[in-house]
Amino acid sequence: MPDDAEQPDDEPHHHLKEEVEEELHHLKEEVEEELHEARTRAHDARLRVRDAAIGAELATGKHEETIEEARAGVIKRTIRMGIGSFVLFAGLLMLILPGPGLLVIAIGLGILARDVAWAERLLERVRKRLPQDEEGDVSKPVIATSVVVALAAVAGSIWISFNPPW
Repeated sequence: MPDDAEQPDDEPHHHLKEEVEEELHHLKEEVEEELHEARTRAHDARLRVRDAAIGAELATGKHEETIEEARAGVIKRTIRMGIGSFVLFAGLLMLILPGPGLLVIAIGLGILARDVAWAERLLERVRKRLPQDEEGDVSKPVIATSVVVALAAVAGSIWISFNPPW
């Protein structure tokens, strides 16, 4: 009889346990469904960005005939924009550090101008500030002098770093 007396006490706990397990199961299904939807949205967003980049590549510049050529164009453009941004940043640093800052900025903008409209407009403004010859080009002596001065400044900085005067 003691077993029968304990059974009524276990029954409410058993129902409660079943309710909790059922609620956990529903929550797990909801979380899995939301996770699946989030992954699907992220995948769709990646596809939209990729398709937009390929579409832009097909619509601009050299007209590629295949998707593979367009993908290669996107990769080339991304690399070119990265290099142009790096050179532009180096030129900005050279405005306060030794080196031909405006010349390097112009080179960086020239690289970026193939892909970005604002870089072309800014390049025209920077070119007006550079010494130019009668044809509007930066003269070779100005470029050579800028490079020599930059190399001398870098060499001097390295020399002083390893042989401090103090």
